Formats: sequence, C-alpha cells, structure tokens
Amino acid sequence: MLAATRVAQMAKKMPPKVRGQVERSISPYEQSMFGDLMDVPLLLTKARRKVSDNLLSVTPGILAFVGTVTWGNWYHEKLAREHRY
Repeated sequence: MLAATRVAQMAKKMPPKVRGQVERSISPYEQSMFGDLMDVPLLLTKARRKVSDNLLSVTPGILAFVGTVTWGNWYHEKLAREHRY
C-alpha cells in the first residue's frame, strides 16, 4: 500500500509533458556524434540509396518543372523576337 501511494505522489509531482514520454539523448562520453560526415564512402552509399528509393516519385515533378521552364524561356524568346522592332 505504501508503494502505491508513493507512485501516486510521484506522478502528481511530474509535469504532464514528461509523463508517458520517452526522452532520448546522447551521452557526453560518446566519441563521434558526427562521425558519418567524414566517412565519404558511407555518405555516397546513403546518397545513392536515397536517390534510388525516391527516383520514381520525384521524376514526374522534375520533368514537369524542367518542361515548364524550357517552354517559358522559349516563349519569352519568341515574343522578344516578334516585338524587337
């Protein structure tokens, strides 16, 4: 009974944002927080994987953007030539 009341008292003292929330942190004794930034082969592998995973979903948007910009530049040049003199 004593343990149950102690737990209830501790739960009342804790702020609501901490209750039931897992907090993760890095120990100050860990050696390399940004060790992956210096490992070039690992970065290239990660970049290749990210590009290959997202290529099919990103390609239509890129093609639409490039096509719109190309058409806009062509049309602007066409109008500029028509109204030159």
